[in-house]
Amino acid sequence: TLQFVCVHLSDSICVTQPSLYVSNVLLSLRAMIQMDMPHVNVLSKIDKVSAYDELPFNLEFYTDVDDLNYLTPYLESESPALRSEKFAGLNEAIANMIESYGLVRYEVLAVENKKSMMHLLRVIDRAGGYVFGGAEGANDTIWAVT
Repeated sequence: TLQFVCVHLSDSICVTQPSLYVSNVLLSLRAMIQMDMPHVNVLSKIDKVSAYDELPFNLEFYTDVDDLNYLTPYLESESPALRSEKFAGLNEAIANMIESYGLVRYEVLAVENKKSMMHLLRVIDRAGGYVFGGAEGANDTIWAVT
C-alpha cells in the first residue's frame, strides 16, 4: 500500500527573526491540522544558519518548539509597534495555543550532506509507516555515506 506523507519545507532563514519563526510554526500547525496525513516539518538550508546573525537560542530550541514564551522579548524588540499590551497578550495567546497542540517540531536538512538526507529519508519513511528502509539499499552507492 502507498502512504502519503506531507513534507513541509521551510527555509532556515525563518529562525533569524522571531516573528518569521512564529508565523512559520503557525503555518506548519495549520497544515498539520487541516491535512489528514502524517507530516514532517523540515528546516531546510540549515547549513546556511551560521552565515546569519547569531541566534538568541540554540538550534534545538527552534526544532523542538518547546516554550515560545521565551521569544516574547525578542518579538517586542523586533518592532516598536509590537510593544503594546495588546500585542503582548496576542503573542502569549499564540505561543500557548501552539504549545497546547504539542504537534509541531522540525527536522533539519542540509541538502549537500548525505547523512542529513539519509536521516530525513528515515524520518519520512517512519512517518509513513515504513520502517524497513535501513535494511534495503545497502549496496546502493548513491546513498553510501563516506
